[in-house]
Amino acid sequence: MTQPARPVDIGVLVPVGHAPGEEFEDWAGSVRRWEDLGVTALVVEDDGAGDVTALEPLTLLSALATATERIGLVASVPADGEAAYAFARKIASLDHLSAGRAGWRLVASRTVAGGWVTPSDGDRAAYADEVVEAVRGLWDTVADDAFPRDQESGVFLDRRGRRTLDHRGTHVVTSGPINVSRPPQGHPVLVQTAASADELSAAARRADVVVVDDAAVATGLDAALAAHGRARETVRAWRRVPGAAPPDTLVERVAAETLDGVLLAFDDVRTADGALSRLLPLLRERGLAGSRGSGTLRAALSLPRPALAIADMEADA
Repeated sequence: MTQPARPVDIGVLVPVGHAPGEEFEDWAGSVRRWEDLGVTALVVEDDGAGDVTALEPLTLLSALATATERIGLVASVPADGEAAYAFARKIASLDHLSAGRAGWRLVASRTVAGGWVTPSDGDRAAYADEVVEAVRGLWDTVADDAFPRDQESGVFLDRRGRRTLDHRGTHVVTSGPINVSRPPQGHPVLVQTAASADELSAAARRADVVVVDDAAVATGLDAALAAHGRARETVRAWRRVPGAAPPDTLVERVAAETLDGVLLAFDDVRTADGALSRLLPLLRERGLAGSRGSGTLRAALSLPRPALAIADMEADA
């Protein structure tokens, strides 16, 4: 007996600056259509290979937050792109602007005209680990209920709900508290790509969504999670799939998917829009893509929210 189709997470990966002369209107119109057709999350990549006028991903997604209502908005950010404090503040701000739909896809390092920049190859994984620890630590310097904003009592800030952070690692040094309210999701969703056993181990240790493109790597996910004391149901697993294949081929590939979702990768926003306008209705007909409801990206992915209240802060003090 044929099993009924089940909806899967549909992620879309698009780099900035690869469509000649692309403007914000190209993105806004396309992303609204994808949202209506059931895309779970947009992942914007900045690979350094696009047009010199490419929009910056976090800025682009902040603008898209005001033009959309349901789709998740994930920025690819290099671990060494800027200070951890700036990362934490910008991603938290995107989470507030989008009402809890923000995510970040951490890449180990960034590229410039001359190639890889610091840190060195051997230090990239350790550097990325420290960035995640520091950024999440900064988000946890402010409790969910630290800002009651109670007009009757005149209490805007409960100082018990803020704590200091003094992170002094091998690669990252930062301090807090952060100067923004705690993100609506607690921790915006962290997406990590794993193309090798070492990368899988790193992703299993810290990511909320693990993206794989190799069957052999995917088979090791459960063991990698267990090695870090994490349950499989606390993580979403997606398979990266090139989006250039014919729609019928992609539908069958999605239908056969054993992971939680797919990340469809495209060369530019216009190519993606043309392909998805044909593919997404077919996926909906097959029951493989559903309507993305309102709410946070964590809720859409059935991921638990890391809670932190003033009582927890006092217990840590």
